[in-house]
Amino acid sequence: MITGIYLWWPQTWTRRIVRMIACFRLGLNPKERDYHWHHVLGFWCTMPLVLVIASGVVISFPWASNLVFRLAGSEPSFLSGRPGGRPGMGRAMAQVPLQLEGLNKFVQNAGNQTQDCQSIHFRLPRANDKTVACTIMRDWR
Repeated sequence: MITGIYLWWPQTWTRRIVRMIACFRLGLNPKERDYHWHHVLGFWCTMPLVLVIASGVVISFPWASNLVFRLAGSEPSFLSGRPGGRPGMGRAMAQVPLQLEGLNKFVQNAGNQTQDCQSIHFRLPRANDKTVACTIMRDWR
């Protein structure tokens, strides 16, 4: 994208150049029309593309998310340990050992709910959760 902008950037900016870049022209032969429309559509798609890229960076990288919080004048409300982490799931929480006592009994009891259990899906509970929901996938043959 950067090299495309560099190659496309006009040497001088005049009203005529901006009109040629930003507005569709009619009456061109098909080859000229396609070439011209390619540039006009590229011009109008640049800003939405920049917004999509910026939002993806903020979602994917903790440093960008923290920067947005600081630019807005507030502190980040969670530790940024990994991209896409839930609030409270930062580096400090990653140090806590996972305790899985009773997990085998839970899976066995869940599997006994149906005769043709193919797989069991569940999300590991947080420390203060009192229940765990699971999805039992059955073999439908």
